[in-house]
Amino acid sequence: MHDVIVVGSGAAGTWAAFELAREGRRVLVLDVGLKPLAQPPLSARFADLRRSNPHDDPELLGKRFESLSNVVGPYQSPKLNAPRFRFVTDRAGELGPLRSDGSTITQSFAYGGLANAWGAGTYRFTTDDLRHFPLPVGALEPFYDEITRTIGISGTDDDLSAHFGSSAGLQPPLRLDRLATHALSGYERQRARFRADGFTIGRPRLAVLSEALNGRPACTYDNLSFWEPRLKYVYIPAWTLDPLIASGAIDYLDQKLVLSFSEVDGGVDVLARDLATGAAEHFSAARLVLAAGALNSARLTLRSFNDFETTLPLLDNLPSMVPFLAPRFIGEAIDLTAHGLGQLNVVYKENDASDYLQGTFYSYTALLSSEVIMDFPLPARGTVSASKYLLPGLSVVTFFYPAEPHPDNHVRLDQDGTLDVRYDVSPTTGRAERQFMSLMRSCGFWSHPRFCRVSPLGAGIHYAGTLPMRGQSGQPYTTDLSGRLQQCRDVYVADAASFPFLPAKNHTFTVMANAMRVGRAVSASLDRR
Repeated sequence: MHDVIVVGSGAAGTWAAFELAREGRRVLVLDVGLKPLAQPPLSARFADLRRSNPHDDPELLGKRFESLSNVVGPYQSPKLNAPRFRFVTDRAGELGPLRSDGSTITQSFAYGGLANAWGAGTYRFTTDDLRHFPLPVGALEPFYDEITRTIGISGTDDDLSAHFGSSAGLQPPLRLDRLATHALSGYERQRARFRADGFTIGRPRLAVLSEALNGRPACTYDNLSFWEPRLKYVYIPAWTLDPLIASGAIDYLDQKLVLSFSEVDGGVDVLARDLATGAAEHFSAARLVLAAGALNSARLTLRSFNDFETTLPLLDNLPSMVPFLAPRFIGEAIDLTAHGLGQLNVVYKENDASDYLQGTFYSYTALLSSEVIMDFPLPARGTVSASKYLLPGLSVVTFFYPAEPHPDNHVRLDQDGTLDVRYDVSPTTGRAERQFMSLMRSCGFWSHPRFCRVSPLGAGIHYAGTLPMRGQSGQPYTTDLSGRLQQCRDVYVADAASFPFLPAKNHTFTVMANAMRVGRAVSASLDRR
């Protein structure tokens, strides 16, 4: 029998398994584990791919024009529409049925989970961010430090360090593209004005290598981050999980859809369905770690207790998108050598408020013009003609809002196994965006409130809070400080389901660090037993 079963191979499952294996535990990872099709990596830069066959290249548009989905369908991350990234959300509706009236929910059953398509933002939660967590100050810092050294994070110590935490171990920051260089220069000239209005701009911290590390190359600035899912210079969980499996440090079984668990004498029994044969299978271990993502860990828990009445809270960061046009760059050539991910970060914090907004500045160096032409105030033919001149000057800042529990934002399991997702209440947007537009005009970036887009509820894809951490409260469907599910003896939660609050920043780095912390606590519990 294994010491621990880990459900899921995403950011949480990978780093929980990493820590448990290092502690000498016998670990089994059960996973659906969908992978991209085996095909040669893209060998040309994004600009070269566009030039070579711009109208019907299946690598860009897809055989069924998948990359144009945002033109005719509900908005989702352009990366998830790209042909080579479709595996990330493949079969999600079948394997994780849900109902989400009025909201947009994204699930993944891929090897590595949604982190295959993340924006690579790696931000530590500060003391303010953790004020709703029952964690002692500094509890995550040693894990943040180790992950930083292991995966490689580029960034620097600048105006945003107070929001991002320690800069120890960072690689040098990535090179800025042309628009971001112009924006940062404008901010630096008018820093006092921006800061007086509550806005701070600086370089992001990204899990993207600016220097080679552990056999992985440095960023090649090929603009392929939205098109190629296994770029070695961008961190994904596979770069940690692959060597654990290859070395025999853990056991890994794919095509296993975990359905439920039950505690028995001596540990936990896990029921799964083999997707190849359809057969039911049982697996046993002394401990179970749920790391299937906030939604699926909630689904598993409710199903295991045959609970079709209880509602569990749901958190997500609501995004708003503010486009900008820098007139001085109209008609310029597209910046060919960029990485396509976030170029700058913006933090808005009003006076001494605890909460803040965090935004990311993107240029349109790695996207098809179809992502923006539907928003142009021109007829279609004119928009297509104008886009090639306007795109070099276009950028967008995506702001994320913090999230606290609300009774109208919740999930509940139906008798047929469908997860009913209700996400009806969102924060009020607009004021900060208008204020930021005014400041950016002084830097040569123009916008208008009519072009600001607030994404559908659930579109932040930072799901959390379904099994929140509540210390030693004993309340059902919450976890204690170690991650143990309160009504269980041997079941732990390692993913963002245990987060009782979401600050306005990408939470993946904290998911990884907390999963390591939970893995260590699980190992310690085995020693005590």
